[in-house]
Amino acid sequence: MQEAEDVKAYYYFDEAGDPQILARKGVNLVERGVSSKVFMAGYLETKNPSEISKALVQLREEISKDEYLTGIPSIKKTKRMFHANVDSGIDCYFSAMGSTVRQDNMEAAIQNAVVVFQNKWQKKNVSNIRVFIQQSSEIPLLQAADYVLWTIQRVYERHDFRYYNYLKDKIKLVHDIFDFDKYPRTYYTPVFPLEAEKIDPV
Repeated sequence: MQEAEDVKAYYYFDEAGDPQILARKGVNLVERGVSSKVFMAGYLETKNPSEISKALVQLREEISKDEYLTGIPSIKKTKRMFHANVDSGIDCYFSAMGSTVRQDNMEAAIQNAVVVFQNKWQKKNVSNIRVFIQQSSEIPLLQAADYVLWTIQRVYERHDFRYYNYLKDKIKLVHDIFDFDKYPRTYYTPVFPLEAEKIDPV
């Protein structure tokens, strides 16, 4: 296990897909093709959110001025910026998702993970962990996490590797927890990337 760094870290969590698979009277939404075939959660990790935020805002401003791209609905100008603090600890930003992602249950999940980590590695967490629930439209780095998850979702749902291949060198890890047949070869990295013959078709 690597030694922990004494530096503040920031995590931006988002999800892709729809966790609702059943409608009223037990109607299977997946079979009807009106729900996502997969659901995934992921995060973007950085020690310098201010620099990345500024770069993303600048990129959006450049895109917004491009006449060819102005018709894309997802391109919006956002003036609010996230600024890094100087205190030590870990800040976790979760993309708001109705009643599913709430302050209390996200904090409980993180504390449970801390206990599991401590029991496994016999190493106590000394970081101050704070949880924030935010709209992705307010936080540029949540938007970045959203786009990366979308590229992976397209791989599983449409076998479309175009966008994933463009970013795969920047995606540190994809863990397919439901591909039991290929375990433990269900961890995908830049060295061992997602490929059509490796993943379980949905």
